[in-house]
Amino acid sequence: MVLLNKRHRNLPALPIKEQTIFIKRLSQLLNQGYSIDEALNALKWYSKWRDITEYLMVELEKGRSFDQALADLNFHDSIVSFIHFAMYHGQLIDALNQSVELVQNHLAIIARFKQTIRYPMVLVFSFIILLFFIQTYIYPAFIQLYSSFTATSSIVFSAIRTINFLYYLIIIFISLFVLLVVIWIMAKEKLPMSLRLKVLNKLPIIRYYFKKQMTFLFSIHLSSLLEAGITLKDGLKIMVEQDDHSLLSYNCSLIQKDLTTGLPVSEAFRNHPYFSRELQHIFYHQNTNQRLKRDLLTFANLTIDQLQTSLEKGIKILHPTILAIVALSIIFVYLSILIPMLQLIQTI
Repeated sequence: MVLLNKRHRNLPALPIKEQTIFIKRLSQLLNQGYSIDEALNALKWYSKWRDITEYLMVELEKGRSFDQALADLNFHDSIVSFIHFAMYHGQLIDALNQSVELVQNHLAIIARFKQTIRYPMVLVFSFIILLFFIQTYIYPAFIQLYSSFTATSSIVFSAIRTINFLYYLIIIFISLFVLLVVIWIMAKEKLPMSLRLKVLNKLPIIRYYFKKQMTFLFSIHLSSLLEAGITLKDGLKIMVEQDDHSLLSYNCSLIQKDLTTGLPVSEAFRNHPYFSRELQHIFYHQNTNQRLKRDLLTFANLTIDQLQTSLEKGIKILHPTILAIVALSIIFVYLSILIPMLQLIQTI
């Protein structure tokens, strides 16, 4: 048994898409009346999941919770967090289905984004290569050709300076973007949580997505805890102790800290910009757990719909914007070559 556990510690993480299929199959078996152990044993029939299911069964026999075992296997944070809170309200099948739906929507948006951005990115890199050859080979030849024509040389020199500026601007922008992404990936786990939140809150597009995502997770999880009869105070405590989604846990700890000072819930949300402002109004108007649970669930569904709609609109705007910028840049390069040639022809 010990050898089996050591071997499973080094299991490669399942791709996210494969994780959703695994969780969906598990949910279907539980819905048919299987227990967790029976469902996992049945999933061992799939050879690609045999090691995963064996590891989960070993960990459950040792007394570890199901969500902790999934976290060890690097399952998606949304899956782990939904299952964690399901341990308190008992609706494991619903939590599995909700987590799968959320992750599948996330994957669908990413796939849509990749499909939309693929062609513009090819154009951008092709344009960079074009600029490189123009400034390396074409413009130097033009300088030699037009060196004796003062009327056209100024136009050529202006075009060269503009093209050089555009070329290096694109290179610097791409380099800085890649560098910042690499630095963020490497350093984010070492940064204090407060600093990570401040950085996320300074980035316009990221900030919007982060707030909506955090608001959705908070609303859906607190609603499920209230449904189980857990009080608001205890629900916040459970969410603070849940460490598989550290940003959510930290934000909940800030709210909890304000509540201990005697602030009303609505005022506590006003002090922290990491949740949508609409949450403040929900807590301000509702004073019963039943109505609060209902409103939080409704608000969670509206928030995720709004987030998906906004992302779709952003993707639709991004595609033509990149195409327009590249097209205008190509037209400018073409004219910077054609106009001096026409002026040279007129002087002959």
